[in-house]
Amino acid sequence: MAYPAVEITWEKTERVAPFQTPAGAVVLNREAVSDSPMVCLFPHGRGNCLLLAAELDPEGYARFPYFPQELQRAGIDFPFRSETLSAFFDSAYRIKQDPYVLAESWRKTGIQELHVGAWDFFDPDSTYEEYLRKLIDACHRNGILVYSWLELPHVSTDFWNEHAGWREKTATGRDAHVDWRFVMNLDDPQCYKAVIEGLEQLLRSFDWDGVNLSELYFESAAGPDNPDSFTPLNSFVRAAFKQQTGIDPAEYFRKGSPRYWKKNASDWKKFVDYRVNKERDMHERFLNLLGGFRSSFRPDLDIAVTYVDNIYDPSMREAVGADVDVIFKLLDRYDFTLILEDPGTVWHLGPRRYAELAETYSKMTPHAPQLGIDINIVERDIRAYPTEKQTGAEFLELFYNAGRHFQTVMVYAEQSIFEQDLGLVACALAPAAHAGIAGRGIRLNASRPFVYRSGLTQADFEVDGRSWPCVNSGDVSLPAGAHLLSAAGAEGTPRPHLIKLNGGLESARYIGNRTIEFAYNSRRRVISIFDRAPKTIQIDGGAAVATQNAWSMLPRGAHKITASF
Repeated sequence: MAYPAVEITWEKTERVAPFQTPAGAVVLNREAVSDSPMVCLFPHGRGNCLLLAAELDPEGYARFPYFPQELQRAGIDFPFRSETLSAFFDSAYRIKQDPYVLAESWRKTGIQELHVGAWDFFDPDSTYEEYLRKLIDACHRNGILVYSWLELPHVSTDFWNEHAGWREKTATGRDAHVDWRFVMNLDDPQCYKAVIEGLEQLLRSFDWDGVNLSELYFESAAGPDNPDSFTPLNSFVRAAFKQQTGIDPAEYFRKGSPRYWKKNASDWKKFVDYRVNKERDMHERFLNLLGGFRSSFRPDLDIAVTYVDNIYDPSMREAVGADVDVIFKLLDRYDFTLILEDPGTVWHLGPRRYAELAETYSKMTPHAPQLGIDINIVERDIRAYPTEKQTGAEFLELFYNAGRHFQTVMVYAEQSIFEQDLGLVACALAPAAHAGIAGRGIRLNASRPFVYRSGLTQADFEVDGRSWPCVNSGDVSLPAGAHLLSAAGAEGTPRPHLIKLNGGLESARYIGNRTIEFAYNSRRRVISIFDRAPKTIQIDGGAAVATQNAWSMLPRGAHKITASF
């Protein structure tokens, strides 16, 4: 009843007994044909009763996907949050919206990184450049890092239009406009030179915090069954492969040829392996390039690689050239975060697949802290139950399971999340926290930094017996580990507060009444936000630097910060 645009369909028929709604009840869910109430909420004693017409299913969402939201309406609070979500952002969907309003909403959702589609900003355009600068400024003011999201070998629509001779070719010889991507031929030295010059200009011109080298693989997901979209078959690839094997790869797609891919498995495997190795080489080229940019002009640049998984769908190796084992080996030599994207063919396995994926990956690489997962919130191609797009408890279980097994959790895309789910995604990502009453306080224990929402919006707090500075309107940011939290009385003039830190908080304390000292450890650049502008900030005991803003950009790594007010 609250979300009429979402159609809920049960996969399995269930016989239920209709109930009479008590006096004062609010019906939250009705069966579409009979109009019978399926969920209702009514006052009972000191609280509320939530009445369901059928039991919850074992998965927890197949019958009543909005059960968590219904619990909220019944008065249940979810007090733990982890404001660590990373999100993809395509400005084409939001270009007319105020970046400052958007950034405030993302902050409330718990987004700490926004990966912005860079293809819209690759080519000079004053209007788009002004928009991007406002977007980055708005995000930084709200404690959100901004990454340049690349989709190479797609560069931009203008780049495609201006350089027809540099276009990639498919197996049928046509220009490779596949799905939404306009695929360029990075094997052409002139094309590659123009791309890297454009990337350097893009990264120098704006205050990016990182780069996401996303989906740097070949087309298409349908594999050789769809030769009209299959790449790369440019002249450079054909010549190099023929020199290496004596085979023109175009022969694999001629049905009359003895090398036709369906007839000659051993020869076809040579080209499959060639594409995999070529993808590895492309990743190395760009990781070296981005590492050079980090060394020369942007020392805190974080690097991420988003790559499709082929463990649960082995067909991805042949289809797009993806082999995560090959990419895992690059983690031994390069400093980047590897974000795995599970293909749509395995989404039917449900939210708990992320535990299995994490266990599988941990046996393949020692770099588990550098692994992340990308969750696609989209309307699914196949009939899905109970809703066409992930929402409610299914949506939250995706993030709950992903957050427990991966250090980085991304979502595609920020605009695809239903509004009714936005307020709970940070709760789903919160680490498994243990809490209990301890005298006049609360004993809390969690494996990662988290936020505890006390509801005491005017209170100050003590943590482990000492005044605690990391507070924002009753929300208390805490480091990992066991802590005793208690409310404290106000002490004269209000002390300053560190209201947000988007890095790994390790400790914090007051020095006197006008100075906050805190320590963090982060693979990424860090943003601190105070409730007022500090007079000076020191990093690791260095020279104090005068400040004018309440927010400050801080370097990646492990550091101790002293802010004086």
